[in-house]
Amino acid sequence: MSLKRAAEIVLSPAQAEIICHRLEVPDAIADALTEDEVTHAAVIELAELMLREVERDAKLYLSSDSAQLRRDIAAECMDGSTYYAGLWDEDQLKLCRTVQSLEALARKFAAAGMKVTVVTW
Repeated sequence: MSLKRAAEIVLSPAQAEIICHRLEVPDAIADALTEDEVTHAAVIELAELMLREVERDAKLYLSSDSAQLRRDIAAECMDGSTYYAGLWDEDQLKLCRTVQSLEALARKFAAAGMKVTVVTW
C-alpha cells in the first residue's frame, strides 16, 4: 500500500504556535514515542530540531533520513497537544478560532497521509 506523502506541511501562524507549544516539551514527546528501536535521546534531538525549523520556516518537514520519526513526532504534536486546554479560560471566539486552526491542521496532516487526533476537551 502506497500513500502519497507530502514532503512538508506549511503552517499558518496559529498552527505553528500550536505545533511549537508541543515541540517545546521534547521530553513529553520522547516519553510518548520511545520504543526499543528509537532512543529517548534521538527523539528529543529531532524534536528540538523540528522546533527550530517551525520557528524559522513555519513548516513541518516530513522527508529526510528520519522521515518516519519526523512523522511520529509531528503526529504527537497534535495527539498529545495541551494547547487547547491552556486556553480554556479565554473568550469563546478565541477558543473557536483555535478549534478551526486545529481542524485545518488535521486536514493538512491527512493530506500528508497521517491520521491525528484534534485535542479539544
